[in-house]
Amino acid sequence: MQLDFTYYNPTKIHFGKNSLTKLNDELTQYGETVMLVYGRNAIKANGLYDNIMTILAAAGKKSY
Repeated sequence: MQLDFTYYNPTKIHFGKNSLTKLNDELTQYGETVMLVYGRNAIKANGLYDNIMTILAAAGKKSY
């Protein structure tokens, strides 16, 4: 690759069984559209996807 560039990707990861409770606080720092990235269907099979979508809707966020 012959391009000069700077890549900056700060990441905060919450671990633990109660980590989803911190999502609403994190959402206040961002715009109205949220991109979810996940693999396969486990997130939907275990119900996590629905929980996240409920939190996003309550916070007035959209996801595509």
